[in-house]
Amino acid sequence: MDRSVRIRPATDDDHPALRALAGELTAGMPPWRPADGQRSAVVGWVEHACTAAPSTAPDRARTSTALDGTEASSVSDGAGAHAGSSSALDGTGSGTGAGGPVPSGDGGRVLLVAVDGREVLGFAGAEEQHHFTGQPQAYLGELVVAPGARRRGVAAALVGAVEEWARSRGLPVVTLDTGAANGPARALYARLGYVEEQVTLTRVLTTPPG
Repeated sequence: MDRSVRIRPATDDDHPALRALAGELTAGMPPWRPADGQRSAVVGWVEHACTAAPSTAPDRARTSTALDGTEASSVSDGAGAHAGSSSALDGTGSGTGAGGPVPSGDGGRVLLVAVDGREVLGFAGAEEQHHFTGQPQAYLGELVVAPGARRRGVAAALVGAVEEWARSRGLPVVTLDTGAANGPARALYARLGYVEEQVTLTRVLTTPPG
């Protein structure tokens, strides 16, 4: 793994870079869904992730975690975000969440970025929810790695950081949604120990216009 990469909470200064990566979340979405709706949705997810997060100023920076598990100075130690409805890595994306989870009352959220120096390589957003069974869980809503930063262990490091956040809150599971056609993402999640819990089935009844 690339030891120059650090994982830390997002700051306000990171938001433009995160917004610029929003389009990566449309990759792998089904062709029968409107393309303009897909684009609008992912922009909204990332915008909400940025604006719903408690503000974390760069001058509050303290520590971050490197990909080898060590700590580095000059980054922040606290932030939050809305966990949207998609996850993407290595250029692939996913659709909306299923099974009806709802946010927890305390609104626990985290928004993390992977950086190499001042360059943002990717980000992950997650929030505490309750599964429809009542079990608390962490929902990994967005996971994006910039095209030029792939094959460096960034996605796995971001997932690991979200898992550590979940453990720190006493949450027993991390759950996420990704598209059936999202082969690279599904392969990564399988390598990290994630298993399929439910499957969404769709039958297209009419041909989408244009």
